[in-house]
Amino acid sequence: METQTVKQKMKKVRYFPSWMKKGHDENQSNAANIQFESSYTRYKSKFAYNKQEEISPEEQRRRINQNLRELNYLSYENKIYYLSEYDEIRNAAQEILDWLNNIKEDGQIPVGFDMEWPFSYQTGPYKTALIQFSFSLDVCYLFQVWKLDTLPKSLVELIHHEKLLLHGICIKNDIRKLGRDFPNVGSVDKLVANCCDLGLYANKVLGINEQTGINKDKAVRASQWDKMLSEEQKIYAAIDVYASQLIFRKIKEKEEKRKTEAQINHLLTELEVDFKKEHQEEKDNEIINELRAEYENLKRLLESN
Repeated sequence: METQTVKQKMKKVRYFPSWMKKGHDENQSNAANIQFESSYTRYKSKFAYNKQEEISPEEQRRRINQNLRELNYLSYENKIYYLSEYDEIRNAAQEILDWLNNIKEDGQIPVGFDMEWPFSYQTGPYKTALIQFSFSLDVCYLFQVWKLDTLPKSLVELIHHEKLLLHGICIKNDIRKLGRDFPNVGSVDKLVANCCDLGLYANKVLGINEQTGINKDKAVRASQWDKMLSEEQKIYAAIDVYASQLIFRKIKEKEEKRKTEAQINHLLTELEVDFKKEHQEEKDNEIINELRAEYENLKRLLESN
């Protein structure tokens, strides 16, 4: 007890001057009313994520069907080639290569390109499961490559073919991911540089800055692309590249129209310049003739004197 009393007597006390004491007392009073969170609660509020909603296969199918009904303004009823075996993919890619190599016309062929893969909020994106091609508005190819260790050589050659202009939304990131998932694709730097990102293309030609696209149910995007695809999934995958073709063609049409308008305006400007130049030459000739006439008159006057 004596020791405790001595310690209490030895305790230093800080005295504030009168002009500081009032503010100090108010701060102490306010601090007493503050309810602090525990460190655990603060940690959870900043860094803990909600668990992903678990969706049953039946619920996935229901959402897909509902979303398909809502997207009736953009449907796909044309040919879909769905291939999942190595030999099937190799042969189909080779047939397309043969078709490309027989084309004599110059210029590139615009091709809708997209990829799908499973995704988990716990582990992130998985390996590329599906590669989609749309070479025309009538045909779509779905190559399911999930179980392949390497891509067939013919498919790699097809992806790198100089006659193809691959286009799509965020296509550059897709191509980089394909190169990471399948090293035998080789360097994709040239491919990334030469492909066409539709978002950037639209912004360049039309001046569209906001992100546009097709509303889709997250259940479809996060569905099992590594399993045998349902008919709904096939249609969704086909619509992706089909829509890319429609968008690309519309932007290209606008671009060509603007080029034509620019050429016409340039031609009109040149004609206007030539017209002014021609009339200026006529005026100059008139002035020269007038000066010559005055000179002749003066010459005659001088000679007569």
